[in-house]
Amino acid sequence: MNKIKIILFPLLLCYINLPAQFGTFKHNSKDVAIDLYAYNVEKSITNADSFEISIDSIHVKFKTSQDKIEATSTFEKSNSILYINCYLRNDSLLKVTIKEPSPLFTDMFSASIFYIEDNKIFDEQYRCTVRPCMGIPLNKSIDELYGYNKYLRSDFLKSYIAELLKKIKPFRHPNQH
Repeated sequence: MNKIKIILFPLLLCYINLPAQFGTFKHNSKDVAIDLYAYNVEKSITNADSFEISIDSIHVKFKTSQDKIEATSTFEKSNSILYINCYLRNDSLLKVTIKEPSPLFTDMFSASIFYIEDNKIFDEQYRCTVRPCMGIPLNKSIDELYGYNKYLRSDFLKSYIAELLKKIKPFRHPNQH
């Protein structure tokens, strides 16, 4: 029993001191408030109208409700797909999440998140899932390794979202904006 105490006690001390050693994650309070709002929107959606449109060679299926627009964009030329969620409050855009699934691995995705205030992006976050057991060769990028479309990045996504919202606006009912 004493051997167990000797082994467990240092492990317990390490566990307790981890935040002190490595610091704590700092969250932007605006991001957290918007994330909480988006979570509540997800829980409260009761009905949404569905539509389909085309923007050049991009086919878009979308659902629109009072505080959320959900779109799936399929790019005909590259076969890339984007899953987009736009969260609104009083017709003002607060948050946009964009996920691009890996065409090579069904459980992998690249994600872009934009936080908006007064029609300006105040925070951007980019993430992508990786396989910890899979080494990344020095001569390949994450895009090449997982099959993500390298052209679907920050600048393009920002302009695409702006264009998409312009095209979707006429489909929203008066009580939705």
